[in-house]
Amino acid sequence: MLVDPLTPEEWVNPTAEQRWRLRRVAFFNRLAGVLAFFGVARLGLWLLLRRRNESPGPLSRYIETLRRIRSEVRKFPPEVVPFIRAHWSRPGFYWAMSANVRDLAACAAMVAHCPIPAHLPVTVLSGAQQPPERLAEQAALANASQQGRHIICAKSAHYIHLDEPGLITAAVQEMIQRTLGQIAVGK
Repeated sequence: MLVDPLTPEEWVNPTAEQRWRLRRVAFFNRLAGVLAFFGVARLGLWLLLRRRNESPGPLSRYIETLRRIRSEVRKFPPEVVPFIRAHWSRPGFYWAMSANVRDLAACAAMVAHCPIPAHLPVTVLSGAQQPPERLAEQAALANASQQGRHIICAKSAHYIHLDEPGLITAAVQEMIQRTLGQIAVGK
């Protein structure tokens, strides 16, 4: 079960622009880790999520990113938000993100040499609101399996688990039923 997965083709040979973006994201995550160490991230998240109007506050340069973060966090049940805020307030969260971003191209290169076994049942869920080439790459992941399925989630972009959680639940249940059926007939 792959939910809006990255594909190796996206990052195995990053362009100069992609490399610059990865370095920038890694740098800002390290910086956010330092800020989190001093409690600034906790305060910033509290202020961001507390605001009632659409403006994310005085950080106008980052308005779109902050709006997106706030809109995604607001999809969670209210009782979960304090746990997310606490997790995102830890320096280690940002330092791990920095390391993941820094190593993305190397990991993609390793995975590119590990095809999906044709006999393995694979379901790929893709958010419909993304570039067509990304959807095509994700469809190719599903098609690598003889038992592959590609489900396009019409109301989602990347956060399918927040936008359409029922589709993920249904896909998991269908995968379990399919697998149990194969076990019952001895495949």
